[in-house]
Amino acid sequence: MDYALPKRVLVPLADGYARMVAAIAWMRVLDRFGGERPGEHDYAWLARELDLITRWNPHAEHAYFMAAVVLPWSTGSTKFSAPLLQRAMAAMPEDWRWPFYRGFNAYWFEHDRRKAARYLAAAAKKPQAPPIVMRLAARMQASAGALDAAEAFLQDLLHRSRDPSLTKEIQRQLVAVRTERILRRLDRAIAHIPPKKRSRALLARLGLLPPEPLPDGGIVVFNAQGEPVSSKAKKRFRIFVPPHRQGGNR
Repeated sequence: MDYALPKRVLVPLADGYARMVAAIAWMRVLDRFGGERPGEHDYAWLARELDLITRWNPHAEHAYFMAAVVLPWSTGSTKFSAPLLQRAMAAMPEDWRWPFYRGFNAYWFEHDRRKAARYLAAAAKKPQAPPIVMRLAARMQASAGALDAAEAFLQDLLHRSRDPSLTKEIQRQLVAVRTERILRRLDRAIAHIPPKKRSRALLARLGLLPPEPLPDGGIVVFNAQGEPVSSKAKKRFRIFVPPHRQGGNR
């Protein structure tokens, strides 16, 4: 079902029926997002819709949750999600979730540990802030724990998700993180082997082939650069690094 209404109708209606209009827009988002396959989503469109929904209903928790989960993890950037989470913090100043999500996204996507620590410290001071806030902050102190922190964060999101479309997206990201963990261990094991000489047969002879299938359902293959990848994704789990931070510690 298509819940779309013309913007020329929605905008005037918002003055008197803001929450109703926000609910209609939210159903439209779920209808479109849930009906598309990964790779088909228009995240700029999604960000605009979430912006409208949260302007009409500044307490639309479901929209902020989608902003925290889908936008940064799918685009590799906080460009779309950060303004929405700032709005959530302003609308619900006692809710620990919004500074928590903003802090983790600052850590994982902006590579800004100071900003992340500031938001997580704010989250920890909120009423009913759970232990995950401080546990995650501790894991984020060491770069070696980056994937551990990402997995813990996604597990917490999965626990809190109530929408099937969002749950599916979180599960997809969890699988990508778990697959990447195995591939990074393999990176270290084969670092001494020239890229052009790497192959599945060589891994098998050396006893380095990891248990398969991988978490995403694929097997280990090598790309043109000699880098191990999953046959399912055919690419590695990469995070966007802002230009001013490139060359720093990933």
